[in-house]
Amino acid sequence: MILVNLDRWNALGDAAKAVLTRLAIEHEIASAAAFQAREIEEVAEMRRRGIEMVALEASAGTTYSTYAIETAWARLKDRDDTHYDALRAKFYKQ
Repeated sequence: MILVNLDRWNALGDAAKAVLTRLAIEHEIASAAAFQAREIEEVAEMRRRGIEMVALEASAGTTYSTYAIETAWARLKDRDDTHYDALRAKFYKQ
């Protein structure tokens, strides 16, 4: 993830913004490829160690994912709900 302060970004010239944008895109492409390669390595290592992969059927996978996401949000809200609604709104456009 690359974060840039908006005031600092707006203070940059067009050439600097273009360079940073190009580099950010290159980084995202390279990091996505690196993560995919790492996943392949990790799955191979787990299988080598005897871990069996189980694929959930579509509806079961959706149910599991929904439960996992909602459980994480509930834990966050239980810890400190000060910015819960605003944060959730940022993740889920309504």
